[in-house]
Amino acid sequence: MGGVNVGLDSVSKAVGWNHHCHHQPFNPMIDDEQLGFLANFLGIFIFALVIAYHYVMADPKYEGN
Repeated sequence: MGGVNVGLDSVSKAVGWNHHCHHQPFNPMIDDEQLGFLANFLGIFIFALVIAYHYVMADPKYEGN
């Protein structure tokens, strides 16, 4: 098994996996401020959709049927 590990190590070094991984941008978890902004934005957006839905559905012009 030692030969297999050495072979994999030499392949990963030849392909450059270690070099490639260091250039990937690190995407950290969002912080509290971003989470609060996202929650407020989604809440306002959904509330506006509900208001728009009720405005369209309660329009007296379309209740003629």
